[in-house]
Amino acid sequence: MKNNEPKNILVIKLCCIGDLVFLLPTLQAIKSTYPKVKITYLCSSWIKELVEQVSYVDEVIVYDVPFLKNSFFKKIISTINLYFEIRSKKFDAVFIFHRNVLFSVFCWLAGIKQRLGFENKLSFLLTDDVKFDSTKFEAERYLDVIGKFGINSADETAEFVPSELNIKLVNEKLFKYSLKETDTLIGIIPGGGENPGTSMSIKRWDIENYSNLCKKILANSVNKIVLLGNNNDNNLCEDIGRDVKVYQNRIINLAGKFSLGELPALLKRCDLVIGVDTGPVHIANAVGVKTLFLFGPSDPRLVAPKNSKSLYIWKQVHCSPCYTPDSVTQKKNFVGKTFVCRTGTHECMKNISVDEVFQNIN
Repeated sequence: MKNNEPKNILVIKLCCIGDLVFLLPTLQAIKSTYPKVKITYLCSSWIKELVEQVSYVDEVIVYDVPFLKNSFFKKIISTINLYFEIRSKKFDAVFIFHRNVLFSVFCWLAGIKQRLGFENKLSFLLTDDVKFDSTKFEAERYLDVIGKFGINSADETAEFVPSELNIKLVNEKLFKYSLKETDTLIGIIPGGGENPGTSMSIKRWDIENYSNLCKKILANSVNKIVLLGNNNDNNLCEDIGRDVKVYQNRIINLAGKFSLGELPALLKRCDLVIGVDTGPVHIANAVGVKTLFLFGPSDPRLVAPKNSKSLYIWKQVHCSPCYTPDSVTQKKNFVGKTFVCRTGTHECMKNISVDEVFQNIN
């Protein structure tokens, strides 16, 4: 499709951290093709602090309604307010990276002339759509959408650059924890798999394994370990710290001590980051840090970073991958918002040994 050069583009992807990383090549391609275009990103407050640091994004609009437990009336009011805000900005085009029909309707009503997204039941409200191919690498699926607008890119990876302010704040905080710039840091992320809409704790590796891994690392190197996560992960990290107390001066629990906006700068200070298929590990790779992913329920062929700094271990068993682009849309796989292991064995993650992870560190 040939278009007059757009001046104002809306991108819609509410959540989550990993999704933002996979969208970076798309945002980069839009800005490279149209350097003068203004890109507005509609997201949830969950990732706002990260989106604000993406150099390709000029403005951020927050929409939390799908994740809130407010009254139906308040949700309607918030959605109406968003409608008038978007309509007033007179976007030339919108790229919708959700399969939900809501935004197809919303953007049609808002009068955005060019509306592109994934094929859905109301695709006739889009000006262009592409089939959602669940077998494709995730970043490639997003690039398919903008390809319909005549924007092409063969690059499925893009760098995340932390803000200078956050780099400064992180260095100051680390100094308070007696961590020097010369220290070699290994980041361990024992939690993950949680976002406002879904709980995917089946992705996690046993805490005992992390404890034993930390002991092996500290016994065989002079590295220091920083345990990372949000406030909800603090207890997990405390448990690891207590179990590795013999090395307590070289293992530091930083869970909940840094904001989400500071996370990329914090991860960039690490020489290696280890964790499961979760957003912060993807961010670590995007800032240029070597990452070791532990895969089980999800498929690394669809989401593992495609660069030399990314390694992964995947013990594919008979029932994996079970957490796929298709299975996450089926309510039968959830109890509440929790995606469950249908065999009840968690075999895919249990098959990953401490020794194998340790061997992949060196």
